[in-house]
Amino acid sequence: MSETRKPFWIGLFLLSGILLMALILLLLGRDNWLRQHRDYVVYFTGALDGLDVGADVTYRGVRIGQVHEISLAWDADGRDVVIPVVLRIMPPAAMRGDISAIDPLVEQLIARGLRAQLQTPSLLTGKAIVALDLFPGKPGYQRPQEPGGLAVIPSVPSRADQA
Repeated sequence: MSETRKPFWIGLFLLSGILLMALILLLLGRDNWLRQHRDYVVYFTGALDGLDVGADVTYRGVRIGQVHEISLAWDADGRDVVIPVVLRIMPPAAMRGDISAIDPLVEQLIARGLRAQLQTPSLLTGKAIVALDLFPGKPGYQRPQEPGGLAVIPSVPSRADQA
């Protein structure tokens, strides 16, 4: 009788191990599906060398999110191709209960000069990040918000583009 149950227990053991491994991978994954987030779009006019989906978004050196999407768009006013980059911002711990409180904060920061800039923190790897910081007095590039679209954060040229 124990010989007929052996395949059942082996199969149950393997199935539970696979389920446990999948659960651990989900819990340790970088993109936490249980956390709330806000998406914003930044339109860059220059080259985005080294920027990939999943790259860090920082505010004054502190990681606050990641790049969620990169695509191409046509700017009819400037008659040029622009690159919309969707940023997925995770709110600070104090705002986790009320995610909608982050929008007025971002609007206030934009009025004070919040701009997005492409930066390459490591010349060795060449990987780029989107750095948010205050650039008072710099207008930044911004397209109007499309109806039903994402809120827009203005961008300024990278240090390489400025040089």
